[in-house]
Amino acid sequence: MSKGCLQQYKIKMESQQNNRTGGTNRVLEKLKASLEAGQFYEAHQMYRTLYFRYLGQQKYEELIALLMDGALLFLEKDQQTSGADLAILLLTVLQKANKQADDLKVELLSGLHQKMKPDLAERQTFLSNALAWSGVNPATNTTGHPDLHKAFAKTFWKEKNYPLARHHFLRSNDGGALGKLLVEQHIERGKEEELDFFITQPVLQALCLRNIEVANDCFQKYVATHPQVQRSGSVFRLPLLNFTFMLLESLNMRRKDSFEVLIEQYKPALEVDPSFKSYLEKIGNLYFDIPSRREQGGGILGKEKILLL
Repeated sequence: MSKGCLQQYKIKMESQQNNRTGGTNRVLEKLKASLEAGQFYEAHQMYRTLYFRYLGQQKYEELIALLMDGALLFLEKDQQTSGADLAILLLTVLQKANKQADDLKVELLSGLHQKMKPDLAERQTFLSNALAWSGVNPATNTTGHPDLHKAFAKTFWKEKNYPLARHHFLRSNDGGALGKLLVEQHIERGKEEELDFFITQPVLQALCLRNIEVANDCFQKYVATHPQVQRSGSVFRLPLLNFTFMLLESLNMRRKDSFEVLIEQYKPALEVDPSFKSYLEKIGNLYFDIPSRREQGGGILGKEKILLL
C-alpha cells in the first residue's frame, strides 16, 4: 500500500487538530503513550473510544484517517484481531459518510486486506463488508466494485489461493489477468487432460455474469500464453477449445442460429462437466432470450439444475 495514500488522510486529520475538544486531545495523548509502551489492548480500547466519540460528532474525515492509521499500525505489529476490528469499523464510517469507491480507497482497503493473515476469521468479514460498501456493479449485477474485486483477486493470487482469486477476477474488468492465473493454476495443479476444461468453465461463468469482455480477454490470454495449447490458425487440437472460441464468436456477432448449432454439434464434448448444461442455458437466455427449461419444459441440453456462481 502506498504511503502517500495514508498520508493524504493523515493531513486531513492533522488539519483539524485545533478543533478537537480537551477530552479528545487527552485520549489521543494516552493513545500515543500506550502504543509507545506496547500496550496494545489499552490502545485498541482507546481507538474504540475515539471511534464512538467522533462518530457521534460526525467527524468522518478525521475518523477515517484515525482508523486507517490505527488498523495499519496494529496489523504491522502483528496485532491481527485489533487491526481487523479497526478496519471493519473503518468500513462502517465510509458507509455512514456516503463515501464512494475510488482509486485511493481501493488501494487503502486492499492494502489492509493484504496485511491480514489468510487464516484470520475477521478477514472474510472485512472483505464482505468492503464489497458491500463499494456497491453493486450494474454491468454484472454483482456486489462489489470491479476494481476492488481485482485488488482482492491479486492478493489471493499471491497467496496461491486460486479458487478465490478466480472468483474475484470473474467479477473484475481484467480478463487478461484471469487468463494468466488459469495458465499458472493448470501448470502447477492441473492435469494434462484438463487443459481445455480449465478455460472453458471460467469463460462460461464470466458469460453468465454478463461479463463478456472478461470472457473474451481471458480466453485470448489463456490460449496465447499456455505452452501446451496447440493450434493451427484458429483451429485448436482440443474440441472444447474450438467450442469456446466459436461460442464467443457467436455471442460477439449475436448469432443465435450459430449458438444453437454449436451446442448441438459439441454436445458429446460438453458432457465432460454437468455444469456446462446449466451455464449454457443461462447464456442462451441472457444473450438470445432463449426460454429456460421452466418455460419450455426441457432445455438445450436436457434437465439440469441451474448453478449459482
